[in-house]
Amino acid sequence: MNDNKPNWDKWKLIPNAVIWKVAALSLDMSPEKEIAANSDRYLSKEEHAFNDRVVELEARVEIINANIGYEANDIFHPESYHQGERQYVINIPKFAKWALSVNWDIPPELAALASKEDEAIKPVAEKPLSTRTENNYLRLIFALAGNIVGFNYNKPYESAKLIIDATEINISQQTIADYISKAHALDSKEKD
Repeated sequence: MNDNKPNWDKWKLIPNAVIWKVAALSLDMSPEKEIAANSDRYLSKEEHAFNDRVVELEARVEIINANIGYEANDIFHPESYHQGERQYVINIPKFAKWALSVNWDIPPELAALASKEDEAIKPVAEKPLSTRTENNYLRLIFALAGNIVGFNYNKPYESAKLIIDATEINISQQTIADYISKAHALDSKEKD
């Protein structure tokens, strides 16, 4: 591997990085070499050999920073802020997709990561609970709820409010009431 090239086996497994490192990747430059990306960094003698590329790197950092924002139409929503680097952290696959959309010449290894952005936003289909699992959850609700003062299975909506007050759970009162009714029906069925 060329010492000045990124370790793509490593970078394909890293979802987010500070902006200057992502910009370096876009130029097929190794972030591991701590190439200067802003005025807070000093160039080593080895890095001066890349001076033309460092100018391009700094330009890309500036362009990426100009596209950072928190609104829905902003290109990049920072994942976090890295205090030590004093830069925002952005998602590498999202960046790769954007870089391709603005016709930046990026290495094929980075371009391949653009497809990961699409995969990441696809919702995973939620599997329905098996009848056995759902019934076990209902039995648990039935057993625990019976210990709440004033709880009455015949008044599921009012009892749901008692559960919310006692647990501060973030589930709607109607949803809890529906589960109480199902739990009560299951318990009655099992006693027959």
